[in-house]
Amino acid sequence: MRDILWITFLILTLLLFQYCSNSEAPYACTDEFVIHTITVLGPNEEPADSVEIEVTNKQTGNEYDICENNNCYEFNTGTYTIMHDGFFGELSETKEIVLVKGTKESLHFSEEYAFRSGPCHVEKLAGTDTVSLSPDE
Repeated sequence: MRDILWITFLILTLLLFQYCSNSEAPYACTDEFVIHTITVLGPNEEPADSVEIEVTNKQTGNEYDICENNNCYEFNTGTYTIMHDGFFGELSETKEIVLVKGTKESLHFSEEYAFRSGPCHVEKLAGTDTVSLSPDE
């Protein structure tokens, strides 16, 4: 009986995880679709709605279509997707610097972020979670 429980546990564990392989070590990956977001605040420090977001590879100038295939999800007001697992494999395994710009009427922000394709998901390496819109100068 104990052996049957052990075998059942192993089978269930294998069914719950898909395995990614890496030359350094194997990783247990989930089927979760990872989304990286930022919160955009207006001049009044309240979450800003209707901000147009643009995400560009700083080195190549290529723009990432974050909302392609409906991968832009509605979150709380002021929360915007800036990267997600839809770009897994397109990003370097070391580091890609992306420039995230936002505009709303005469307000804007510009912030750099670093992402990479990790063993299982797109990982954020650097960048703030909250940005503030400021007037054009």
